[in-house]
Amino acid sequence: PHWAPPPESPFQELAERRPRAMRIRFTTEIDLVATLPEVAAAVERVAEALASVGHDVARAPGFVGSVEEFLPVWQHTAAEAPVHDWALTQRVTRWLGEKGRGLRREDIARLSARMSRQVLDWFGDVDLWITPTVAVAPPRIGALRDLEPADAFGEAAKLGMFTAPFNVSGQPAISIPAGISRAGHPIGVQIVGRQLADGAVLAAARQIERMLPWGHVRPHDMPS
Repeated sequence: PHWAPPPESPFQELAERRPRAMRIRFTTEIDLVATLPEVAAAVERVAEALASVGHDVARAPGFVGSVEEFLPVWQHTAAEAPVHDWALTQRVTRWLGEKGRGLRREDIARLSARMSRQVLDWFGDVDLWITPTVAVAPPRIGALRDLEPADAFGEAAKLGMFTAPFNVSGQPAISIPAGISRAGHPIGVQIVGRQLADGAVLAAARQIERMLPWGHVRPHDMPS
């Protein structure tokens, strides 16, 4: 539902600009899921790096919301998907679509607008927020397949607790590589900007890439 106008300059140029000193807040916590210590440490490393080059960086409380509040939006999105044969989808996908077909588009629009205001009020007047991308370890392939649909959705939702709010508000966000866990899984850190402030997000990500380069990092480089 979100459409941005063309950027003032190509995104490549925006990424290469040295960012001005920005007000940045970071969090590693959200009420709905416990963040792994390795992931929290990666967020803190990124925050410290940004503070070291002159940005105003401080820890702040995370966004407060609920899965139940967001669920109708997800159900409606599933119902609107151009699925050729619902019988070929997983049980949780069918469950979402079936529930979503009973929802009115205007009700979902009002809910989305209310949730967007909540996210923007929490974001405040800072330039960027730094959070985990995914707070938990990835589930094994197929781990959710045999769960009851509502339980499968609840487990899957843990993966998007830090990213879903900005899908609703339409804010630009990027996930940057920030390490490898001891289990060999990549750790991502999310940078979120104000609405339409793609340039600030890209410039900050490029600045971090130069300070904490990741191009040479491979899972086998880390201890088992």
